[in-house]
Amino acid sequence: MSKAVRTGAECPYLDTISRQNLEFDFEKCCSVSLSPVNVYACLVCGKFFQVYCLPDMYQVVDRSLADIQYILNPTYTEAEISRLDTDVTWARALDGSEYMPGLVGLNNMKRNDYANVVVQALVRIGPIRDFFLREENYAGCTSTLVREFASLVRKLWLPRAFKGHVSPHEFMQAVIGASKRRFTIDCQADAIEFFQWLVNALHLDLTGGRHRRRSIVSDCLRGELEVTTLAGTGRARDRAADLVERVPFLMLGLDLPPAPLFKDALENVVIPQVPMRELLAKYGGERVLPAGEASAAAKYNLIANIVHEGKHEDGTLRVHILRKVENTWYDVQDLRVTDVLPQMVALSETYMQIYERQ
Repeated sequence: MSKAVRTGAECPYLDTISRQNLEFDFEKCCSVSLSPVNVYACLVCGKFFQVYCLPDMYQVVDRSLADIQYILNPTYTEAEISRLDTDVTWARALDGSEYMPGLVGLNNMKRNDYANVVVQALVRIGPIRDFFLREENYAGCTSTLVREFASLVRKLWLPRAFKGHVSPHEFMQAVIGASKRRFTIDCQADAIEFFQWLVNALHLDLTGGRHRRRSIVSDCLRGELEVTTLAGTGRARDRAADLVERVPFLMLGLDLPPAPLFKDALENVVIPQVPMRELLAKYGGERVLPAGEASAAAKYNLIANIVHEGKHEDGTLRVHILRKVENTWYDVQDLRVTDVLPQMVALSETYMQIYERQ
């Protein structure tokens, strides 16, 4: 059956479109049969139906519908991406509220705050963000996890969104399937375990399951640790010389000092404060660098700080995010986004941190 094409002036139903009711963050499935096949959206009520009736069976072509098409599938140019860290931008949603593109709240559907903080931290890594904002970079990848993560990244940086928040529903559905229900919406999980699983899963999907191949994830997050095993011990037990190996890593765990046994005058346990360089000394070995190698030193800036509060099994998670374009720190907990002093970031109970090489 051929369908006629009409312009917006010829269609009497354009005025009935309600953009406030449109929600493209959730899984596109029929509200009656729950089938994800051949789903169409009603632009009046915002619900998705598999079967619909258009008595006149014609297609409407009008420029006023371009914003809906853009929200459904956001695209970015190289010029727009290059300005993300240089231009201070604020946007306004349909309800009049203001939001910051790239720093919007993520909906906590039940117990998925562990995933929200990890996503918020990952999208602060510039090369990873820029890679997933351009669809052609992963056009050949068929992984549902990669495509849903990329879709979530593109929605987080929307400059013309209808709402000032994003729901990670479709991304979490992909996570549930890819992890075989190891990470779900209903059960709290460890943020570090989820981070390790997610970056490894994205790396494998982008490289076709080949660990040794490079990807944008490995280029940004993978480092190397030089491990020396003394001759006659461990793996060098049968060797006359020391065994020197380079071991790749994605994260480094730090040993925190034990809690003190004694309390202060107010019956409070004083949490000891230890400089980061002392905690990293366990990876430094005893090698003395010559003066000529001092120029190879690098400086790292903190860009994301995940904080855990409460008991390990049943606590809450939030993340401190540095918005580089303003050089301002923000406290993000699910849908809530508020500014925070840098001094409070340093005093928080850090669970995981991401640094960027300057």
